[in-house]
Amino acid sequence: MLSQEERNFLKFVVRQIWASYPSLLYQQDTSTLEADMGSVEVVGVSAPEAKIKADMGHVAVRDSEIKRFIVKSSTGAVNVNSLEAEFTDISTETGYISLEDVKSNDLRLKSETGYVKSKNVGAERITAKTDTGLVKLRKVDADYIDAASDTGQCKPSACRKQG
Repeated sequence: MLSQEERNFLKFVVRQIWASYPSLLYQQDTSTLEADMGSVEVVGVSAPEAKIKADMGHVAVRDSEIKRFIVKSSTGAVNVNSLEAEFTDISTETGYISLEDVKSNDLRLKSETGYVKSKNVGAERITAKTDTGLVKLRKVDADYIDAASDTGQCKPSACRKQG
């Protein structure tokens, strides 16, 4: 188990965080990783929950199985490749969201000014929205899709304009 001093070091000092081992991410009292600057990379993690908060920098997740997966990013990109989850909620303010080979029962994607792209995604329910960016869903298998863009483009047949 990480000491409080080690947790503080990871939270406030490290410019890049690589969570390649489930123990680094989950033998803490909380499953939240926060990065003020730098990137967060999660590789090969199997866990009940992961919350990632990134102010500046990119978030990359691959080859992982996380039941409840939440990402909040301010300015960086979020790339997810090979993820299995029951619930996924990814949001960015100015960055983009890119997913490939993702399975999630409930998939929620929101970008204010960036784009949302997905390929080979399976879900019972997909909600993908942007304010000014592009929504592009390719090779998607879902029971329900709600995809929309306020002023940008939306490129599956299920898309609709907001407003």
